[in-house]
Amino acid sequence: MTELFLALVNRSIAAGWLVLALLVLRPLLKKAPKWLSPALWCIVGLRLLLPFSVPSALSLVPSAETLRPEMLYEAAPALDSGVPALDRAAEPLLQGAFAPNPGDSANPLQIWTAVGAVVWAVGAAAMLLYAAVSTLRLRLRLRTAVQLRDNLWECAIPTPFVLGAVRPRIYLPFGLPEDTAALVVAHEQAHIRRGDTLAKPIGFLLLSVYWFHPLLWAAYRLFCRDAELACDERVVRTLDAARRADYSEALLRCAGAGRRSPVSPFAFGETGVRERIRAVLHVRKPAVWAVVCAFLACAAAAFCFLTNPYRDIPDGSPLYYKNAAESAPEVLQAILYPPTDGLDGAIVLGYAKGDALRAFLADASWTQAGIPRDTPSSPGSVEFVCSETLRVTVWDSPALARVKNEDGERWYRTGRGDYAAAAALFTSGTRTAVSGGGSVPLIAFDGETPPETLLSRVYWLTVSPDPDAAVPFEVWDGDRALYGLYTLRDAETLEEVDFFRPSGLYPQTYLLQNTVPGRAYLVTLFIGDAHLAFGILVPDDAS
Repeated sequence: MTELFLALVNRSIAAGWLVLALLVLRPLLKKAPKWLSPALWCIVGLRLLLPFSVPSALSLVPSAETLRPEMLYEAAPALDSGVPALDRAAEPLLQGAFAPNPGDSANPLQIWTAVGAVVWAVGAAAMLLYAAVSTLRLRLRLRTAVQLRDNLWECAIPTPFVLGAVRPRIYLPFGLPEDTAALVVAHEQAHIRRGDTLAKPIGFLLLSVYWFHPLLWAAYRLFCRDAELACDERVVRTLDAARRADYSEALLRCAGAGRRSPVSPFAFGETGVRERIRAVLHVRKPAVWAVVCAFLACAAAAFCFLTNPYRDIPDGSPLYYKNAAESAPEVLQAILYPPTDGLDGAIVLGYAKGDALRAFLADASWTQAGIPRDTPSSPGSVEFVCSETLRVTVWDSPALARVKNEDGERWYRTGRGDYAAAAALFTSGTRTAVSGGGSVPLIAFDGETPPETLLSRVYWLTVSPDPDAAVPFEVWDGDRALYGLYTLRDAETLEEVDFFRPSGLYPQTYLLQNTVPGRAYLVTLFIGDAHLAFGILVPDDAS
């Protein structure tokens, strides 16, 4: 029963976000057709009723599982509400109250959840018992009812109402004036045609199951009130001003006796009369654009709140972002792709601390996203090489992240500031090109980056070799010299300059001998799986 209780709590929290959205939007719907509000409340009921929900990138539900079943057994339980600020605020309180003590046979959260499940079951049973008893008492009172015609009955009751989900009946008080009765019957028939006599019992049954959520009580009360307004609008739309006044008078007459009306959560009676009279006197035929907007509002609410956000399952897979850095070394390679105003390919190699990356991913709150149609461009991203096969990449815009290995990839929507936090983990490497007393950092690039892109990103080194040096320039990584395969391109024509590469000798000397004094060149160096680049400026007096 504990698992069922947690599932219901999570479902009610997801529906609660929709209720909050409707409460915020409610003032904007005053001029919309009155049938719109009950339709929107029915979407709340569907969210509570459906045992499943499809994922969508456009879902506005922050989290479909705020209370994870695993948290009952964790030493430091934490929420997963999908709102990082809320999770951070609740975490100290949650862990302070429910963190287990050494030697405990069960987590306190397990015990209290079991207690909560029992309390929930008792409350749900009490709600259902109330509905059954009140409906039974009402039906006993209706045994003396007299049928007038079809589904219309008279009885010794103070106020009219409609009762019955499958074969609804309209009950009128004895002695109700004929003109008033006609208007009342029209209103109750509107309830039947709209399906309110079935929707209200279903709503109360859902409320009996989710009685612990205060927002759902508000939603149920507002649904009942909005259903009455929708029926009023349906009836008075065809009435002239005089008949509308008669309708308002009928409402007042029924309201006067409403305090003594029989009570049943499955019956529709006359409630909220003052607000309804004001609405009746100002009913206008809605414009076509208002009806179209109403349909679009219902469709958008259903699509955004009946779906779940893409959410990864912490199944132990390395593609789950919180697991991605578990086996990362103490210091791992990192690659920063700075923004290049549309130019792609230029990168800066560096490193990041494994502990810092693990802490960053542990604190992150990402939602799984679908694989984008086009992979975002590299500029404005940072990549962490967690192992030989696994990499984590975080983009600035769009706010996405990817965990990729040889088995596949998973994409996530990141939170605000996550890219900046990831980029802050990056520390620039110490790879430099040195000549004489000058030095410039090297940039890294992928093998297919066009030369014109590299020219816009490289740093330029003026070649002024030391006469006593063995080579005109050197490439270093900290205090370690780097050796690899060089290529040389003329910076003006971008044509590759061929030069002799003798075995066992430094290529830099032969490279410089094939340059023209006073010209600039793009130098690339291939080392293992790394491509490095820098520019050289050859002085006029170079020989």
